[in-house]
Amino acid sequence: MPQQSHKQQNNQNILQQLGSLSLWPHFIKFCTIPRPSKHEAAIINYIRQQGEQHDAIVEQDTIGNLLLRVPASQGYEKIPTIALQSHVDMVAQANSQSAHNFYNDPLTLQIKNGWLSAIETTLGADNGIGCAAMLALMTDNSIKHGSLELLFTVDEEAGMGGAFGLQKGWLTAKKLLNLDTEEEGEIYIGCAGGVDIDSIQSPIWQSPPDAQENREKPEAITISLTGLLGGHSGVDIHLKRLNANILLAQELLNAAQYHHFQLHSFNGGTLRNAIPREAFATIFITIVVP
Repeated sequence: MPQQSHKQQNNQNILQQLGSLSLWPHFIKFCTIPRPSKHEAAIINYIRQQGEQHDAIVEQDTIGNLLLRVPASQGYEKIPTIALQSHVDMVAQANSQSAHNFYNDPLTLQIKNGWLSAIETTLGADNGIGCAAMLALMTDNSIKHGSLELLFTVDEEAGMGGAFGLQKGWLTAKKLLNLDTEEEGEIYIGCAGGVDIDSIQSPIWQSPPDAQENREKPEAITISLTGLLGGHSGVDIHLKRLNANILLAQELLNAAQYHHFQLHSFNGGTLRNAIPREAFATIFITIVVP
């Protein structure tokens, strides 16, 4: 079976296990459409098609955000308009051994211990599940509601570009619910901000040691730290999950007390809002040749 067909069949099996909630087909569809930050055109097109098929007024601003104006269900026309907002992009992070291409490949899904997850990559429930819930309100006729303004913003994970560039005066609703929340059953009325810190230090560069006549030979060794849980830097930071960058740096400092070596490179983590779950260092160390 071709790989694409195999993934489609897997997604169907996953969908059958998830139950009948009307948001699941939309979320599974989201998992098949690549949507890293700043590359949201395909998922925006899917949302646009859904809006057009369900009689919503579809509008898009210059930054790329999409707004669906959904009419009220019959008998609910007098209810004040409510705006709902979610972002369409996802944190695109994969384990180092993964060959997944976030710009082209659908996610590979699994249900394990009752939880839906993606294999070797992030799942994108942040904030795909919020987007799916919004689409379910529009497409499920059994859900009765007043008029809705469904706002799908872009570029949230890479700097809040969609929110900062939102067209002024676009929304008419007096109340807005952001569905990019963390705890089921809780509503937040505020949040902490974020900050970028650029730290620059000029290192002292050295050449690798030369082989000595007394059989001492320099050798490059790569140290890999993998398999940590990782997590969101905001949501999971209190869970005391290990940070691969910090842990590997501590081990190098400990090793430096007993062995002389030179650091060639250190790499860990890929995104500013994800706790690093992998880190790699290459060092030059002198060994004695038998």
